[in-house]
Amino acid sequence: MSQIKKTKQFLETLKFVQSLDHYGNVPYFVNSVTKSLSNLFSKDKLDVVEDEFALYLKVGNQKLPPVLVDTHLDHPGFTITEDNTVHSLGSFLNSKMLNKIKFPEKLPVSFYSPAGYYVTSGNLYKITTSNSQIRAFYQTDNNLTLPVNTQVMPQVTTGLEKDLLKLRSADNLSTVFVCLRLIESLKNKNNINLTFIFSKLEEIFQLSATGISKRGSTPFEKINNNTPIIVLEVAPVLTRVQAQSGDLAVASKENIFNTLNSNSKTLATLKSVCLENNTKLHYTRLNSHGNSISYRLVAGNTETICLHAGNFNRHNIDDEGNIAAEEVYLKSLINLEKVVSNLIKRLSADYPSPAQKLVFLPEETSKRNQLLSAYTRAYPRLKLNKLYPKSLIEYLYFGHYSLLSKLFNFSK
Repeated sequence: MSQIKKTKQFLETLKFVQSLDHYGNVPYFVNSVTKSLSNLFSKDKLDVVEDEFALYLKVGNQKLPPVLVDTHLDHPGFTITEDNTVHSLGSFLNSKMLNKIKFPEKLPVSFYSPAGYYVTSGNLYKITTSNSQIRAFYQTDNNLTLPVNTQVMPQVTTGLEKDLLKLRSADNLSTVFVCLRLIESLKNKNNINLTFIFSKLEEIFQLSATGISKRGSTPFEKINNNTPIIVLEVAPVLTRVQAQSGDLAVASKENIFNTLNSNSKTLATLKSVCLENNTKLHYTRLNSHGNSISYRLVAGNTETICLHAGNFNRHNIDDEGNIAAEEVYLKSLINLEKVVSNLIKRLSADYPSPAQKLVFLPEETSKRNQLLSAYTRAYPRLKLNKLYPKSLIEYLYFGHYSLLSKLFNFSK
């Protein structure tokens, strides 16, 4: 297979995304990444807004009905807790990973401030796993005792090998690369109205998207039930041969929830665009819907799709159970960019009609309540960008929302 032609702009965007991979971006702690993106957008004088849930960027003609594109900035990792040990944070492990993971006696890691900036290196040791959680002790190279809320990320070998991109946080910085390419190509178009959502926390109960959905709006527009929302993800949903060929995958409605993509014009248009682009579209049965699950169940949106490129060594665990960089093929990302660009243009020209209000099945209502309860409990953490409180006022603030999450009836 011939190598992909890489223009100067392509390489500059790729280099910028690789630089983001050098920040800490554990759930709740993505400030350094959002700051870098915000600075980049400000240089181009683009319309950008940040809140506790996301960084939002608007391009195009705001008089037209909007299309939303969502990606996330966080990645599973570890944080130093109140007892000065290290706990995993985010969906680092599932039962399949738990059965195969192989931790060395000492795991090389990097330590980052809560704001996401590098502090020092060191190791984790006496690593144990229980109930999909990882716990360990830590030691820095210079024997520092680090404060609560310090981020900890595994050290992996990253870089670009021909057309294979290796990142610690390919999930989901590789789709940030796609979004930056889309912004560059579409920012001066007046026949679209496009909002990019760079959500801060997806790896734990899709908390940012749940907050946005509960509010029912971005800073730029209301989210209606027929607003097209294109969620971009990378996941182990394709073989390496399929990913090298540029194939993509979309979540199928058979594996979860009756409302998934029901009568969705966005999904129908996606199928058509993929055919026109000679891109093979697979229907994954993996329960990997990213933020789309919140937009569907909390916002009641019928036009949300979750579109995937292939990701290998997901959450930094390879097929043999070793800690490794995540891997994404550039052909998949290039095809993802082309397909999404054409999808945005098609939806803008032929917008979905308003849909009837969704009626949820019992299992859907249960999942919706779970999302809202988790969001309520986590809200102070989102607001303050920290996992553990440090003062009496913060303890009371955190405790108040924790109590609300247990008492409030979210089915109303």
